[in-house]
Amino acid sequence: MSYNAATVRLRSKLLVASGLFAACLAALSATTAVACSCGITPPVGAFRDSPAVFVGTLTAIRETVVAKVNSPRWTEGDSPWEVNDHAILVLTFRIDESLKGPSAGTVEVVTDSSDTSCYAGFEKGRRYLIYTQTWTKVPDPGSGDEPMPTSILERVQATNKLLPDLATGLCTRSGPLDARQDELEIIRSLKDGRIETRIYGAVRRREWNFETGYHGMKDAGPMGGVLVTATGPGGRFETTTDGEGRYRFANLASGEYSIVPVFTKVYSPSPSTRVDVTPESGGGSAYFWTSTNGRIAGRLFESGKYVASEVDLTLLALGPDRSPTGVGLDHIRHPGGAFVFERIPPGRYVIGINRWSWRGKSPYPPTYHPGVEDVEQAAVIELAAGQEITVDVSLPARLSELTVTGVVVWTDGTPGTGAYVELIDAAMPGIDTELTAISDAEGRFSIRAFRDRSYSARATANGGHGTRSHDVPITSSGPARIVIERPPPAPDRDRER
Repeated sequence: MSYNAATVRLRSKLLVASGLFAACLAALSATTAVACSCGITPPVGAFRDSPAVFVGTLTAIRETVVAKVNSPRWTEGDSPWEVNDHAILVLTFRIDESLKGPSAGTVEVVTDSSDTSCYAGFEKGRRYLIYTQTWTKVPDPGSGDEPMPTSILERVQATNKLLPDLATGLCTRSGPLDARQDELEIIRSLKDGRIETRIYGAVRRREWNFETGYHGMKDAGPMGGVLVTATGPGGRFETTTDGEGRYRFANLASGEYSIVPVFTKVYSPSPSTRVDVTPESGGGSAYFWTSTNGRIAGRLFESGKYVASEVDLTLLALGPDRSPTGVGLDHIRHPGGAFVFERIPPGRYVIGINRWSWRGKSPYPPTYHPGVEDVEQAAVIELAAGQEITVDVSLPARLSELTVTGVVVWTDGTPGTGAYVELIDAAMPGIDTELTAISDAEGRFSIRAFRDRSYSARATANGGHGTRSHDVPITSSGPARIVIERPPPAPDRDRER
């Protein structure tokens, strides 16, 4: 595997030998999620607790393994002693500025290589501010009733003895240097024998990701020129973010400060963050996110009357050629008849009705507002920054109902009892229609559906050795007949014993 130009994601917990090495980082960057469960030590405390701190350029990334022990002393039940290889990365840094520990040359540190809920990226050639921790390469073998077997201990020693002594990760505060200039200045002052207190951070903007949908938001860049206030023992202070969205308050008196950015009505407000400033901590950081405060809301109408119907609505952004730029902002279900799309950036939009996730039980076919099938004919909504628009969405004519019947038969001719049968809409084959049934003792099934739609019926049977399924088209000639192979039964475990 090559890591020459790739971003390496790091898992939040690295269990090595006898313990747990926390590796979570609260970093602010376009590729880093700030959603970590570990507590982040302030810069001064992190510097004092780290055996080595330095500014370095990442010159090499190498994948290897660490031997990880599972001990019956640490788990419930009768689990045996086990040792497993766990993938890790060895990072090689060229020391550009030594703050603590090694003064020059290169240094190797280990970190976990797997994904989890909080991760950071390491890129070859990029400069970092690195904090480190030592980790236990070989656990205490213990004594008494359950000492570690010699074979397990020797395996761990043989695998781990050549690994670096230092480790880094998310909770150590390690991260890209360009986002940690304030931290670096605090550490430099501490190294010089003085404490400089400050509160720092950045303000960035997020937008809905209309390309991928699923209510995902993406980083839309820094926000310069935003007023940020700090209120605490020394009074109320103001500053403005720079072109990178960064701000700082320096040389503050000790105490608790409330930090809050002040936005115009175009943007959604951010809650204040409290930061303690003490000589021991040197201060702290507060990062903020906001979104354009556009809003599209309205009600559902059918034949000119307000209705409270269950409908899936999708807001789709339009490109210059009037075609949707992606799957849209999806899964907005409104059983009460009213709907709202919030924090929408300026742009041109159309509203899809049952387009993204049409539940087949809804009597309305997939269309666009105002009840048209072609997006070229859909009503375009022009939304300015921070604007609120009310739209009355017209639902299409209801589909009339029909009942789809059929029978599931095993290949030997006997009734296919207990098969799961679902209808697939030919116009939207990847969408779950929720039109389903379970075949009865005679293999028969009955599903309520709608006319003027093209369906196929899929029967699926699960067994002890896998799943079998088969599709047949639904026609008007009569009940559907689905012939499916019966899955082989699960083995008789009692008989094997």
